[in-house]
Amino acid sequence: MGEAWREWVSPSYAAGAFSGVLNAGLFNWWDKALYESMKNLRPFLSPENFRDPWHGFQAAVAGRFLSYGLFFPVFESFDRLYQGTFVGAWPELRRLAASQSTGALLALPLAPISSIKYRMWGSELGYLGTAKLMYRQAGISPFFHAIAPTLWRDCLWASVFQYLRHHSIVWAQRFDRPVRAGVEFTAVTAAGGVATALSSPLNYARNVVFKTPADRRAPNTWRCVYDLFREARGHPGAARFLAHQLNVGWGTARVAVGMAVSSKVYESTKAALAATPVLKHTGGLRRPAER
Repeated sequence: MGEAWREWVSPSYAAGAFSGVLNAGLFNWWDKALYESMKNLRPFLSPENFRDPWHGFQAAVAGRFLSYGLFFPVFESFDRLYQGTFVGAWPELRRLAASQSTGALLALPLAPISSIKYRMWGSELGYLGTAKLMYRQAGISPFFHAIAPTLWRDCLWASVFQYLRHHSIVWAQRFDRPVRAGVEFTAVTAAGGVATALSSPLNYARNVVFKTPADRRAPNTWRCVYDLFREARGHPGAARFLAHQLNVGWGTARVAVGMAVSSKVYESTKAALAATPVLKHTGGLRRPAER
C-alpha cells in the first residue's frame, strides 16, 4: 500500500492543489468585488461590491485550482521533461517551451470551466444548472467559445511570468543569498503584474467572447483586440479608456498578489510534504536546477 501511495501521490501536485484551493478561499472576496465593479460600473472600493464576499466560491474554486495551484507543478514537470530533449541544452529555450506547454495544457480545461463560471455569476441556477442550460441552448460549442483567446492569453502570460520570475530571483541572488522571503515575494508579484498587463488585451478578447450568446458564433480573438485599440485611438482619454477596458489596476493586482501567495504556499507545502515519511521518496520533489 505504501509503495502504491508513493507511486501515485506527488508532493508537488498535492502542494499545488492545496495552494490553488487556498487561493480561491483567500481571495474570493476580491474576485467577487471585481465582478460586481465591472457588472455595475462602480468603483472597485464601493462597499456594495463587498457584500456577500464568499458568493461564487464553488464556481471559482475549479478555475483557481488550475490557474493558481497546478501552474507551478505542471511547469516543473515540463521543465524536467524537456531537459532530456534537444532544447535541454539551452536553458532559456527549455524554460520557454515548458512555459508555453504549461499555459496551453491548463488553458484546455480552464476555457470551458470559465465559460460556465462567467454565465453563472448573478444566476440562481448554480454551476451544473448553468452548464445544462448552455448545453440545451447550443450543445457543446459554447463551452469552447473562448478556447482560442484563453490559449493565446495563457501561453503569453506563462512565458512572460516565468521569464521575469526566474531572472528577477537570479538577479536578487547576486546581492542576497539566500534570497529573503520578502524579496522573492516582491519579485514574483512584479512578474505576475507585468505578465498580466501584457496579456490583458487577450483577456479582454476572452471576455468579449464570454459575452457572446451561447447560440451565436464567437468573434475572432485578434479582431477583438484590433477593434479595442482602434476605438481607443479615437477616444479623448485613450490611456484611461484602455486601462478601464483592460482592467489594469485592481484586476492586475489580484493576479500578481495571488500568484505570489500561491508560489510561497506551494514551495512551503511541497517542502513540508517531502519531509513526511510516506512521501519523502516520491519523485518530482526537487525544483528543477537553474542553469
